[in-house]
Amino acid sequence: MPRREFRGTVAHRRAERAVVTSGTEVALGCSAMSAAPTAFQDGLGERRQTTGAGNQLLDLLIVHESLGGVTGFEAALRQRAGELASFQHAAFPRLKGVGRLSKPPSRIVVATDHVSGVRLSDLLAIAERRLIPLEYDGAIGLIRQLLDAAAALHQSVPQASHGAFAPERLLLTSDARLIVADYVFGSAIERLGYDQERCWKELRVALPLVNGKSAIDRRADVAQIGVVALSLLLGRLLNEDEYPGGIAEMIEGLNAVSPNGLEMLPSDTKSWLRRALQVDADRSFATAIDAKAEFDKSIKVNDGRARTVLTAFPTECQTFGKGTASAAASAAQTPAAASPSAKKSENPLDSFAPSKPAAAASAPKPSAFTPVAPAASAATSQKREEEPALQVRRPIPFWNSEWRNRVAIAAAILVAVATAGTFAVRSYARVPATGMLVVNTNPGGVQVFIDGKKRGMTPINLELPTGDHKLELTLGDQTRAIPVKITQGGQVSQFVELPAVGAVDGKLSIRTDPPGATVTIDGQRRGVSPLLIEGLMPGTHVVGLQNALSSVTEQVTIQAGATASLVVPLSAPQGIPVSGWVSVTSPVEMQLFEDGRLVGSSRSDRIMMSVGDHSLQLVNETLGYRVNRTLQVAPGRVTPMRLDPPKGTLALNASPWAEVWVDGDRVGDTPMGNISLQIGSHDVLFRHPELGEQRHTVTVTLNGPARLSVDMRKRQ
Repeated sequence: MPRREFRGTVAHRRAERAVVTSGTEVALGCSAMSAAPTAFQDGLGERRQTTGAGNQLLDLLIVHESLGGVTGFEAALRQRAGELASFQHAAFPRLKGVGRLSKPPSRIVVATDHVSGVRLSDLLAIAERRLIPLEYDGAIGLIRQLLDAAAALHQSVPQASHGAFAPERLLLTSDARLIVADYVFGSAIERLGYDQERCWKELRVALPLVNGKSAIDRRADVAQIGVVALSLLLGRLLNEDEYPGGIAEMIEGLNAVSPNGLEMLPSDTKSWLRRALQVDADRSFATAIDAKAEFDKSIKVNDGRARTVLTAFPTECQTFGKGTASAAASAAQTPAAASPSAKKSENPLDSFAPSKPAAAASAPKPSAFTPVAPAASAATSQKREEEPALQVRRPIPFWNSEWRNRVAIAAAILVAVATAGTFAVRSYARVPATGMLVVNTNPGGVQVFIDGKKRGMTPINLELPTGDHKLELTLGDQTRAIPVKITQGGQVSQFVELPAVGAVDGKLSIRTDPPGATVTIDGQRRGVSPLLIEGLMPGTHVVGLQNALSSVTEQVTIQAGATASLVVPLSAPQGIPVSGWVSVTSPVEMQLFEDGRLVGSSRSDRIMMSVGDHSLQLVNETLGYRVNRTLQVAPGRVTPMRLDPPKGTLALNASPWAEVWVDGDRVGDTPMGNISLQIGSHDVLFRHPELGEQRHTVTVTLNGPARLSVDMRKRQ
């Protein structure tokens, strides 16, 4: 492989450092790039491998031109790279820089240290096709690794979010370690302005909706981790039409694969999944730190068993069954890579073999997952070259010792599918013959039901088992029923004209006495009373109202284009207070908001609030600091809340020089950079033995490094 270098405006010996600290361009010759094949491609761009300064292996992500051309995308990417420049963690390949190719077309490039591993999306695709179950212990072990990594990112880098967690961007190494790739895109993806559907279908980025809006933030990171966790427990990737509408049903139908067969998924695991995926919106996790704390508290991980399963799983995917490399490549096609522009290497498991310079390429060494066979005849060798490692069947101790258990698992799954019928473990049962149903309507946005089960809204493409089905289309109070027959491998298309109707949504006005009750509609938290809820489908809805003293459930009928009203007294028994207080302790002033409404400030000794659960956002815009907290206000009592704001950085300089004290503590002599201080105001004293002293006040924020420079020769 020809040598490739990072070249910038600084000397070559400082190129690597310059890329990270100053955003120096990644300059790669066209000939060098053409020699590096595309290893993987998704909605973000192409992944290639090259060598940088010092013959160091690098992984490159060449960003798709359509993304790089969006206003503000590159600037946000570079800014986030600067924020992450000093971040180091074993689960994240070290960021080398963000730049552009030196020759046309000048596309954006993100460079990181090279990591050998196989993408989880490839493993899951092959495992699903070949009916290879991932045991529960292995899945839980990977989820915990992912949570550890995400929590470290959220804790170390203020306000940073990964923004693109997905099986396509996670790698498993030969020693069963999880590696998190492409972690610099958070704020840049937000610049694209994609809605929830487009982010999921084009980028495989899951976005939860909060009050009807989506954002690339830490809550979105948790939802994306939830999608990865659900995929691991299912043993397959989610389809385009399964998120977000189908995840609640999937969680309920999940089972666990153990060495002894099929078992019930622990209730604590289901509960955690529901909170991570925002199904239980009122109890959802705000950050990966919160999700990790609950995971460690409620879910037991068998470390030894998890490592055994994760070490063996890629080998099983490589050796189990028969098939050529082309069949493996077909099996490894993920939903994100199904677009015409998407492509991958022929054998995704080849990524376990360490990449080598050109001089050594002719004599590759076996990797941890490449079986070593005895010398064979020329014909056999030629056949093995034509049929790569995926065809080799090598007995391994893990497989031999548990062959009977694997048979038991398969039998248990077939029994579960035959008895449970609806969902069970779709990943590991023999997939029945299917065909496609394509439904379009005029107008669009019509609800689609198949055999009485809601499947989405038109236009929609559905994969259905062969046989007769009942298609129902519902718009307002209109319902059209159509019988359809699905044949194996066939496609049935239905286009239906429906009479135009007026407003198909209704509204609901809710008031309670006293106010401040938590409101749920059909089990989903919608806010706090008094509240006007728009966009409700006509029909009967279950309204839940709850505070710390009582709860009420009502059924309300919504009519198209009309506003229903619900007034409910939630009076407390005589003598019991209906309010409490919140006391905020913070070294910096914070404003408290609830549902976008200002409710008080940390300057107040205590803030009165209604009894019950409250989701608060504490904000200091000047310091760039925001934090979400959920608490329960008890009647007649003060609920304390303590904040420990994160740290920012301060750079100091003096002419000609000076000793420096910050808040009374000596920190050294100027010049100094990257002094870590808690955000807020600080007292800085400069002292020169001949020029005297100068005292200044400086404010450290999360918006960027604070800088203070003084001239000791000038008197204050």
